[in-house]
Amino acid sequence: MISVALVILFCVTCFALFVFHLPSIRRSRMTQIGRAIASAVESRSPFMDGMYREICDLSEQVSRDCGLSRHDAETTKIAALICDIGLCSVPSAILQKTSEWTPEEQSLFDRHTEIGASIVRQSPILRRYSTIVQHHHTKFADEPKTPLEARIIGVTADYVRFRRVYGDNRAMTAIERQSGNQYDPEIVGVLKELVTAQ
Repeated sequence: MISVALVILFCVTCFALFVFHLPSIRRSRMTQIGRAIASAVESRSPFMDGMYREICDLSEQVSRDCGLSRHDAETTKIAALICDIGLCSVPSAILQKTSEWTPEEQSLFDRHTEIGASIVRQSPILRRYSTIVQHHHTKFADEPKTPLEARIIGVTADYVRFRRVYGDNRAMTAIERQSGNQYDPEIVGVLKELVTAQ
């Protein structure tokens, strides 16, 4: 009788552990996959070294400050790590170029969101991020109803890039200048509060 009770107790404990820890195991696995993809993209240019971890962390903070649920903030975090997977299609010479891009080079860069979404759609575990990847550079003025996660990543990714070139103040000024046009003004406001508080 005692052994049957112990087996039942063991089964119930295993089931509870499985149910309550499965989401955290899944999140951990997705983060690892995201970091591997980000690392591959970063290897294309020394300028990008460590950049996606910054974008990921800032996107998660902005998501929470925008009132997203824990699940949606986690989605934003993973999408931020893989958002530029399409840059694998852009020649390294363009990514490493310090002078202004030609119209042809800009066109090659602009296609990376479509290419990235197409790559992500091919994976059953990454497919749910494809819309975010596709729209993270979509202009707010053109498509204000793009997913909030995509709009957050668009603002935070550009802020991190600008900060690496211009420093904090000029980066924030560049973002604010495009508020309402390229970027969602509410997200710009949240980012500014967050940056000012740090």
